[in-house]
Amino acid sequence: RVGFHDWCGTYDRHESTATLVDNWYTEEQRELAEKLPCHEEFYRIVMWYNQVFKMLVGNVKDELVLHFNAFGGNHADATVTKLFDFLGLDKIDGYTIPFERAESDFYKWRNWLNAQEMYYLWAFIEATGIPKTRKEFHRYFRHIDTIN
Repeated sequence: RVGFHDWCGTYDRHESTATLVDNWYTEEQRELAEKLPCHEEFYRIVMWYNQVFKMLVGNVKDELVLHFNAFGGNHADATVTKLFDFLGLDKIDGYTIPFERAESDFYKWRNWLNAQEMYYLWAFIEATGIPKTRKEFHRYFRHIDTIN
């Protein structure tokens, strides 16, 4: 966590981050940002999802959201089939999407944020995301209900 927090501390002090906070964050987002490392990056991610979901309204009949972990392990073939079906493409027998993910703890949130920071990230997403975005992120915060 130390290296991550050091990097975030430097990043969070950039002038561009201060401009974003001063001009675009709500008061609630500002209060949460004080307790959340790399809040600008999380803001950008949530806003990207907000814009995608807003763009889809009225422009498409169906949407398919696939999650990163769906391409690994035992679910990979079913995920590829689901994707091809959604796109209306014929899947060639045995075709797989080359996807390699190291088996490690790298992807576990506890390596990057403590429980309190995770709570503030959840609250920041709640304060920033539109309902559809919040719904997509809820899966990562099922274990959070209070500040530990």
